Amino acid sequence: MKRYNRAQNAKRNIFFGVLNRIITQILPFCIRTVIINELGEQYLGVSGLFTSVLQVLNLSELGFGNAMVYSMYRPIAEEDTDRICALLNLYKKVYRIIGIAIFVFGFIVLPFIPKLVKAGYPEEINLYIIYVVYLFNTAISYLLYAYKGSLLSAHQRNDIENIISLIMCAFQYGIQIIILVIYKNYYLYIIIMPAVTIITNLVRSKIVDRKYPEYICRGKLEKNILVDIMKRVSALFGHQLAYTLINSADNIVISAFLGLAMVAMYNNYYLVLSAIISFVSIIISSITAGIGNSMVVETVEKNKKDLKKFSLFMHWLVGWCSICLFCLYQPFIQLWMGKTMLLPIDTVIFLVFYFYISEIRRIINTFKNAAGMWWVDKFKPYVVVLADIVLDIVLVQIIGVNGVIIASIISVLFIYIPWETNVFFKFYFKESAVPYYWEMLKRCILFLVIGFFTFIICNIVQCEGVLGLLQRSCICVIVPNIVLLAIYFRTSEFKGLLDLLKGRKIYG
Repeated sequence: MKRYNRAQNAKRNIFFGVLNRIITQILPFCIRTVIINELGEQYLGVSGLFTSVLQVLNLSELGFGNAMVYSMYRPIAEEDTDRICALLNLYKKVYRIIGIAIFVFGFIVLPFIPKLVKAGYPEEINLYIIYVVYLFNTAISYLLYAYKGSLLSAHQRNDIENIISLIMCAFQYGIQIIILVIYKNYYLYIIIMPAVTIITNLVRSKIVDRKYPEYICRGKLEKNILVDIMKRVSALFGHQLAYTLINSADNIVISAFLGLAMVAMYNNYYLVLSAIISFVSIIISSITAGIGNSMVVETVEKNKKDLKKFSLFMHWLVGWCSICLFCLYQPFIQLWMGKTMLLPIDTVIFLVFYFYISEIRRIINTFKNAAGMWWVDKFKPYVVVLADIVLDIVLVQIIGVNGVIIASIISVLFIYIPWETNVFFKFYFKESAVPYYWEMLKRCILFLVIGFFTFIICNIVQCEGVLGLLQRSCICVIVPNIVLLAIYFRTSEFKGLLDLLKGRKIYG
């Protein structure tokens, strides 16, 4: 079987992924600043609301993309071109159907759009027109060659996708900023989105055709393979449902019960959070295909060693990011948006804790997904969705925006983590997950102590503004990492991490 140079691929993907995220996360901060200065905070709320509504409509994708990428791992390793072409042909047909379905269901939702806004919205805009533009932007990506992106993911060439994204996002945001500053016209601002989506898909298609000319949409899959894919899709639908609703329902619930102004304030904080999450996602997405290849060609014992190594890495990375968020959140938001846009410190604590627990679960989930183990916990997402929506609606009316965050925390901490971890250890390693839980708990307590210690040191800083933020940032970079280095530098997992960072034996 074909073995990737997984270390080289992962390093390349991470480098271009980080570069892409730096650009595509800085520019949204600029956009939000310009919108609030030129148009007002309610426009931010409108953007956040419609983005969330259309993420829910994206459920029609059913997780089909993940299932197709997984299905390509083995034929790529075996260099089975005919099967890859047949998979691509199926993918193309399904995505055309999905694009049409999004249009249809999107227009069904159209009459109910004003119901999702509790308080008023800007009088000079038409909610229906804006929603239709967002809807078109979502649907058109499925109708225009989106399926070809699966070849890049399955071949561990996310770096190409990141380069395309970097260039097109820079172009889109640059044009949008110019429109907002010169014309102050929200309609012109949003019409740029579908235009750039069309161009992006055309560019991706040309690049994939040139790089992989042997792969064309032709042929049919054997019945047993098609049945296996449909089984995975049916399991993935629930996972996609839970992921989308937990991430999208918050804005919809906040808008319906607390108004667009609160949506805007909450989204300012969530934009910072999502920027950090996106950097973590770069690493996850960069290693997933390599892990998938390893699951096919390596032993269970070898993959168990890899899990321990990546687990320490993820706890270190996520724990450090959590400490930085806790110490820097309020100073940054105040510097960026002003004191009037600050949420209470208890909201910050809940957001940081949600970030920590939701991100540390991703290492187990990454291995589970790379192994194609979506069916074994097929009922979990429906339990999560039911619990999260009920808790969202109940708690937001009792304790406001904190209730929405606490609902997500409960779902992750008491449903997601134990369910996913137990099934993975039971069905893949065929052993108890208890030792892994103890390791997670010890590391969580460790980061709480380090975070509290770092926060105290940061509060000694008397400077305000940019200088104060820079001083606190330096403390957050130095203090936690020195403490973690002193604790872990003798462990075998840390030595494995050094190999990972140097690009040696990244998967063994």
